[in-house]
Amino acid sequence: MAKEKYRLEPVLHMREKARDEAQQAVTDRKKELDFELKKLEKLKEMRKQVDVKKELCTQKFYEIMLKPGIDISTESFRHDKFQEVLDKEAAACDQAILQQQQQIRQAEERVEEAKQAMLKATVDLQAMEKHKEGWQKQIKVEELRKEQEVQEELGEAMWLQNRRRASSQE
Repeated sequence: MAKEKYRLEPVLHMREKARDEAQQAVTDRKKELDFELKKLEKLKEMRKQVDVKKELCTQKFYEIMLKPGIDISTESFRHDKFQEVLDKEAAACDQAILQQQQQIRQAEERVEEAKQAMLKATVDLQAMEKHKEGWQKQIKVEELRKEQEVQEELGEAMWLQNRRRASSQE
């Protein structure tokens, strides 16, 4: 008996493709999130470096102030100006960190959306696979029924043939 083709096979393949694409989207979104997290770490490291510069600047200022014959007002003015520059740099780093944290939140949302899309695609595919399994069972039942009918017809034919032989021999 010729094997019957599942009529919804193209739909099943589309659902498999959608699931695969959704899985790839999750992978891509996670990579984007990792990239954004690495950027945040770099920004935090830059911010730490600014703090270290400020500390070193203050230490150097105190060392200079302990030397005899130094113009305190000039050195103090230089120190204050350099501290202002470092404070602006620190504020810029802090702002960049806040913006990056916002980027991370958005990337996390995109990951979650991709996961939800993958879940939906997976559920849709499973529904189609379940439908195909039911269809295959139905086909098997139908094939068994047809086979049984053929067997019954053969049995009847053999019985009739035997009966005719027996009647003709009498």
